[in-house]
Amino acid sequence: MAKDALEVLRGVWGDAVGQPIQTLTTHWSTDPYALGAYSYPRSGTTPGDFDPLTEPVEDRLYLCGEHTMFEYKATVHGAYLSGLRAAEQVIEEAG
Repeated sequence: MAKDALEVLRGVWGDAVGQPIQTLTTHWSTDPYALGAYSYPRSGTTPGDFDPLTEPVEDRLYLCGEHTMFEYKATVHGAYLSGLRAAEQVIEEAG
């Protein structure tokens, strides 16, 4: 994967692209707990369908993940942004 990515980057920026110090990869498709990477909302899903997933459960369980953000569903940045949202909710609840 790193080799393929570097090939694309070097195709654009040439020798300005150096060697990475380290690469990390995920294998969600074979992870027995994930069995995939992203949610796939069915046809007809609306933003309001996602709203309940942003609410804490009994003020103890805060959900995050790309599946909780309609605007950024099925994206890495949706997962990241939802984590920030959940962290803010926890901080707010803690006072």
